[in-house]
Amino acid sequence: MKKNDVYKGFEVLDVFKIPYYDSEGIFLRHKKSGLEVFHILNNDEENLFAFAFRTPCKDSTGVAHIIEHSVLCGSKKFPIKDPFLQLRNQSINTYLNAYTAKDRTVFPASSLIKTDYFNLMSVYADAVFFPILNVETFLQEGWRIETDQNGNPVIQGVVFNEMKGNYSSFNSVATDAVLNASVLGTGYEKDSGGDPLEIPTLSYEQFKEFHKKYYCAANCLVFLYGNIPTEEQLDFLNENVIKNIKSSGKKYSFDSENSFVKMKKRIDAFGPAEDSKNTTALVWKIGDSAEKENLFSLPMEISFLSELLLGNDSAPVIKLLLNKFKGCDIAPQTGCSISSRFFSIAIGVNGLKSEQAQEFQSCIDNSMKLLAKNGINEEDIERSFMSFDFSIREVKRSPSHGPYSLVLLKRVLRSWTYGADPKDALAFIESFEQIKKKIKDEPEYLKNLIQKFFVENKNKTLVTVSPSEKWSLDRAEKEKKLASCLYKKIGKENVFLLLEKLHAFQSSVENENLIPAVNIEELENPAEKIETRKTSCEKIPFYVNQEACNGIVYASVSFPVDRLEPADYKFLPLLSSCISGLGTKKRSWEEAISYSDRIMGDFGAYIRSAKVPEYSKKLAAENPLIIGREWLVIHFKFIEEKSAQAFDFASEIISSIDFSDKSRLKTIVNGLCSSLNASVVPGGHYFAMLRSCRLLNRSCAVQEIKDGLTSVFAINEIKKMKLSEISERLETIYKKIISSGSLFHVTAGTSGIAAAKKGFAFLAKNLCLEFPKPKKKIFDKEFFKQTELPGKIYCEKNPCVDEVFVVPGNTGFASAAVKSSGEKGKEIMADTVFSHLLETSDLWKQIRTSGGAYGVFLSVQSSSGATCFATYRDPKPFDSLEYFEEKLPLLEKDEFSFDDIKKAIAGVYSDEIEPYTPAMRGGTGLMRCLYGISLSLDKIRIKNLLNLKKNDIEKSVCRYKDAVLCGRNVAICGKDMISDKIKKISGKIIRISL
Repeated sequence: MKKNDVYKGFEVLDVFKIPYYDSEGIFLRHKKSGLEVFHILNNDEENLFAFAFRTPCKDSTGVAHIIEHSVLCGSKKFPIKDPFLQLRNQSINTYLNAYTAKDRTVFPASSLIKTDYFNLMSVYADAVFFPILNVETFLQEGWRIETDQNGNPVIQGVVFNEMKGNYSSFNSVATDAVLNASVLGTGYEKDSGGDPLEIPTLSYEQFKEFHKKYYCAANCLVFLYGNIPTEEQLDFLNENVIKNIKSSGKKYSFDSENSFVKMKKRIDAFGPAEDSKNTTALVWKIGDSAEKENLFSLPMEISFLSELLLGNDSAPVIKLLLNKFKGCDIAPQTGCSISSRFFSIAIGVNGLKSEQAQEFQSCIDNSMKLLAKNGINEEDIERSFMSFDFSIREVKRSPSHGPYSLVLLKRVLRSWTYGADPKDALAFIESFEQIKKKIKDEPEYLKNLIQKFFVENKNKTLVTVSPSEKWSLDRAEKEKKLASCLYKKIGKENVFLLLEKLHAFQSSVENENLIPAVNIEELENPAEKIETRKTSCEKIPFYVNQEACNGIVYASVSFPVDRLEPADYKFLPLLSSCISGLGTKKRSWEEAISYSDRIMGDFGAYIRSAKVPEYSKKLAAENPLIIGREWLVIHFKFIEEKSAQAFDFASEIISSIDFSDKSRLKTIVNGLCSSLNASVVPGGHYFAMLRSCRLLNRSCAVQEIKDGLTSVFAINEIKKMKLSEISERLETIYKKIISSGSLFHVTAGTSGIAAAKKGFAFLAKNLCLEFPKPKKKIFDKEFFKQTELPGKIYCEKNPCVDEVFVVPGNTGFASAAVKSSGEKGKEIMADTVFSHLLETSDLWKQIRTSGGAYGVFLSVQSSSGATCFATYRDPKPFDSLEYFEEKLPLLEKDEFSFDDIKKAIAGVYSDEIEPYTPAMRGGTGLMRCLYGISLSLDKIRIKNLLNLKKNDIEKSVCRYKDAVLCGRNVAICGKDMISDKIKKISGKIIRISL
């Protein structure tokens, strides 16, 4: 295609090269309807599309969010209740989602298979342009009035419950307060997701009108990425959208006047929690992306300054704060925000007293003045350059576990949403090169930026967010009054009539074969064996993955931790943080972090553990020094040219970590404690699953100790210890670990492997490393004991729920586990298909659709030999557990046709073929070698999957029907969800202080 060409009514506005992505950009607009299309055309087989609509936020009713959910609940061509669920069940997508941002709603999906790609596009296109949007969908996805077991009116709804979960997390509320500081007085201060106290003020008529106004061709932006020809995609859009729309609608244009709204000097806000620390932040508004002149250089300047000044603990402003305010840790809200219209930078800490807020602001203001006067040292500039160089070179998936094209989508929408050319936001690398040149050629460049953005910029606000039980109680009381008022307004009879109508809609039978599906007989087995070679380097086991890594080397040194006592394991998460956070005998922590970031893209440590599958028990017995062990993995990545420096620094860190720096140790303990506490409510389903499986085997217990609620309790207990005791304990544990032997691993290209082998040889000699020594023989029950947590026992004999964890807020999570088949052969794939089928049918309908939970999961886990059930942001976690337990014996009564099974096979296939990055392939290869897992596992699994027959699934049904609950039934919820009735059926109730 060429500029000014017209193809089926689409005018080509621009065609340009995107050299850094080996792509061509093609920008088009449909002349009659105004629909715009931007295609990044290249050789990538993982094609992605997205329909995006400008959806300005005028209030906090969450109407855009509810519409996002509701359009995927049936459309003109696909008039079924939940086509999105059907796509999850049967499509071969590598990404399938929708999200609501402050001023746009986006519907992206991707696939490696062309037929499936157009199937996905067909359902999504019809959903966004021609949805049914009946009142039942509004009641289900938005809000409705029900009565609880005591007859009291309550508000329910999928989006309502999702946002209750959001408002139950202190970190989420604090993040909103900090981000909103720069947009008060504009529509952007409203909650596009919806405030649970405002969602029920949205009427069905307003809901319908919103879709009519904003979901139109003239207001739609279609993003395309991949190797499917542009003409073919335009043919599809022409046939499925353009020819069927009655009105093009009107493009929404954003006002510019909001740019000049003055920010408040100070905002004091509150959030949920009982023992959380205050969050204090200083926020600057930097610019408006709706102004075209800001699109090329401003986002990169903001990003670079954020990395330069705030990128890690050694960055100048962060280092100053940590030294000035001892005992505080850096708030997760720290950094730049360039994803929505108003660009901003925030600097925050957790743990300050309210009366220290002004001192905090003065400290930052003075720091910025000094930096604007004296400039930035070369080491910090080098560190920031390395960070950006890595982000450009590295092959990776997006942060949301989808294709990298999602990153490009979000980048493009940053300009396109506001009427600018999409290519304006793709000059990311050119802009970075321009900044590098300016820093080199203009000595005052960075000083001037700091002066402009921070010193002279009066658009700034001091924000404090304090945990308040009163805040939570007030909101709970307002919700209760709102429910009562709405119940009276609607009337008892109408409430029950609406619920009857909703339940009839939810239970109605429909033709689920309407959704197009790929014929599984046509599917191939694309998996390739991961080639991980085992050699040796200076008599140390050396594992090698040769991959095209664009000049990056991924290296690691692993040490066995299973020579420790079980009681030492609770210190391992903290030890991992200390390895990358403390200094050495040669350098202070600031110098160590700064130097590390100048020569590497990453340096850190984590604990690796897994279960050896039954089929490899003999292999493990023959190789007890390597297979089936728990490891401390110290990993680092670097550009090949920096190999000698990287290994020299790794040697320095490993041999001489300075555990005696108690001031720095206190900061690391506080930071880890804050981050773990903040992760519980957003990730409640994950913590519940780990807790449910903790007593199944040693591997599950270790995972719970290092990643689960046990680790949350442990770090809060460690925090109470004397710093001298912590320091001594960590040093003793660490010395024991690194004297237990080691092994090496590298993922790189040919020259990178050669450089790494030379580096590992240096490490082995310099550190006198040895072959791994035998593990300590300890019974599993000793690890099980480490996972026991203090609480009050209510029901001693046969409780329905073994453990209930009380957290701040009003949201819930549940988990249970049942025994399932082993790790190899057809059985595990049959169980995987059946659990997928059950998750996307009965469990989804009962717990998500009818029950109002935001998510429900049923996943086969080879590490535990169990299938885990879990719910997410669940208003009725105890009912969900009861339903799951009652459902199992009745499974034989469910009827699944072979067509249903084939669709589920396709859905599982999509998970199995998700592409690996080079680093992922290397990491997976090492993991499989260390636990006796076949390097051809992907190929074996897909082969068994595609060969499944109906009787294989029937056998799986029988296994699940007779399966016992092998794990613990666990619920995590707010205290108001624990009635006297719940207490009577609960084994232990445990309060988590967050």
